[in-house]
Amino acid sequence: MGNLFKRWVGDPALFLAALVMTSFGIAMIYSAGVLNIPSPITEGAWILQIQWAAISLVAFVVICQIGPRWIEWVAVPAYVLCVILLLATLFVGAGSGTAAGVRSFLEIGPIRFQPSELAKLTT
Repeated sequence: MGNLFKRWVGDPALFLAALVMTSFGIAMIYSAGVLNIPSPITEGAWILQIQWAAISLVAFVVICQIGPRWIEWVAVPAYVLCVILLLATLFVGAGSGTAAGVRSFLEIGPIRFQPSELAKLTT
């Protein structure tokens, strides 16, 4: 059983620590949403957090299955792609809402993202 667990989630201590912190975070969001006067903003926030935790758990298991060779193989092309995206913000960068004057976002169809967030992963 221990080898099967390690195969799917990697380091058991890391998995347990992440699970405890996630549970604590959900409990804090739930307790912050319990108000005398119900608010539609805080009403289902803890349920949304549980949904994101479930999605993250699936992503965690998938990432644990990826070998170091694949990461080494993808590293350079991913870095080059991020540099291209960062340079693209200089020419076609967009911002909206509170960041209307900032040109650090790229809009590709309905998706708007900051290439600098991807660059954090690839550097």
